[in-house]
Amino acid sequence: MARTIVIIGGRGKVGSRLARILSAKGDTVKSLIRDPTHKDDITILGAQPVLQSIEDASVDQLAETFRGSDAVVFSAGAGGKGGPERTKKVDLEGAKKAIDATRQAGVKRFLMISAISARETHDIPAHWNEEDVQRFKRSHEILGRYNLAKAEADRYLAQQSELDWTILRPGALTEESGTGKVALGKIHLSGDATRDDVAATLSALLDKPKSKHLVLDMLNGDTPITEAVQKTVKDIEKGLW
Repeated sequence: MARTIVIIGGRGKVGSRLARILSAKGDTVKSLIRDPTHKDDITILGAQPVLQSIEDASVDQLAETFRGSDAVVFSAGAGGKGGPERTKKVDLEGAKKAIDATRQAGVKRFLMISAISARETHDIPAHWNEEDVQRFKRSHEILGRYNLAKAEADRYLAQQSELDWTILRPGALTEESGTGKVALGKIHLSGDATRDDVAATLSALLDKPKSKHLVLDMLNGDTPITEAVQKTVKDIEKGLW
């Protein structure tokens, strides 16, 4: 059954890839953009451009856009660019507004694209090795404000028990062609994640309602994406996490 999916950050490198995938599957995709000159870029993907800025729009305005949709995907991000104020406005405050608007609109499904280092500096998973810890510390030295803003937004989303949320935390994003294979869940930090494969993983998660209430780290790996998503859900159901 065709769905209506809203993508916040529709012209972003992951958001645009996701729009193309979902449109090809027959879904109706509404892609939020800030710049009216980007409308044609969205249309060519098979999506519907919606001129609305996550930075400037109110919760009420966003809720009106979201209403009647099947899912909202937050793919916006300052990426550490534009200084700490813009990082806060987009990655934290923008994300919170989107979450509140999703609830207000009565939409259940919400997918967040976060980052693998979106953790507090003391939040060291038990399965990490020393190399992972050092990589994590280097990331915070370079993108500390960004990582912490993302982490706070993730925590805010995880508190919304009435939403069927999923948080995907990919590693460093690359422009390489997608492999169609990933490492997903409790993983180490060595490696990257192609934007193609992040978008494909988001699409697979949207197809899997039982992936709700999961926080998943992701890198390129050896397991086909659909299989990786299915296995992760089964492992959760079996209490293996």
